[in-house]
Amino acid sequence: MTSLGSLDGGANTLSFGINNRGEVVGETYVGSKYRAFLWRKGRMIDLGDLGGGVSRARAINDFGQVVGTSLNGRNFNVPFVWSNGKMTELQFLLAPGTGWFLTEVASINNAGQIVGSGNFSGGGDRAYLLDLNACIDTDGNGNPDNDGDGLCDDWETDGIDFDKDGVIDLRLYPRSTSPT
Repeated sequence: MTSLGSLDGGANTLSFGINNRGEVVGETYVGSKYRAFLWRKGRMIDLGDLGGGVSRARAINDFGQVVGTSLNGRNFNVPFVWSNGKMTELQFLLAPGTGWFLTEVASINNAGQIVGSGNFSGGGDRAYLLDLNACIDTDGNGNPDNDGDGLCDDWETDGIDFDKDGVIDLRLYPRSTSPT
């Protein structure tokens, strides 16, 4: 059995998720507020917050992407995804006008799919599945895979940023321009 410790040496640390690499996420009480943490290689890392001073981590995938909730600068408790040192409010990853207001997050898998709950078009709480790597209809014709090869058009033209850190992790090349 291993004690994970805390960020400030105190008590009141709770863990909620673990991935296949043994990385653990949760929350620890620092001063008078809870802070989301990632325990990696024997060290506890403060994941920060979205401007409200409070955060709680709930789940982690094998790529080190963490989901949880945080108070934002508008004093709302909102879901976030944390990847490569950056915390992003999930609401900001949605296209405008979707009708969703995300309120909770439960888990993230290795495909970058997140589940939680939120309010849809003022109709009460609903479960959601948010796919961080979903296809984008780049030309607006209603088909995100125009050539029918099973690969998203935006993946083929732009590459895939699996961890949403702004760096393309995998580039796909059309057959005619494939490097040899």
